[in-house]
Amino acid sequence: MSDSIFGVLILISFFTLGLSFWALGQWLRKKGHGGKLDHIDKQITDKKNIVRRYLVNPVRHTVASALSKAPVFGKHYKDIPKKVEKPNQK
Repeated sequence: MSDSIFGVLILISFFTLGLSFWALGQWLRKKGHGGKLDHIDKQITDKKNIVRRYLVNPVRHTVASALSKAPVFGKHYKDIPKKVEKPNQK
């Protein structure tokens, strides 16, 4: 029970933190710092795209490739013969 309450409190605190950052950004924009905030956003977005291109996408592709080859996920059908020979009936 206490673990559930602790988890809910953590979620509420993350929501509150995010809302606080959003309010800070709105307040700074009202003060006239919108151009600086846009410049910071562009720099962060560029860095995220670089990390995504060279680190996240290759790792995701490797993991997806490995999982698709795992027999647990449905590739076992390749071991089944395509054509089952029927006995000759005369």
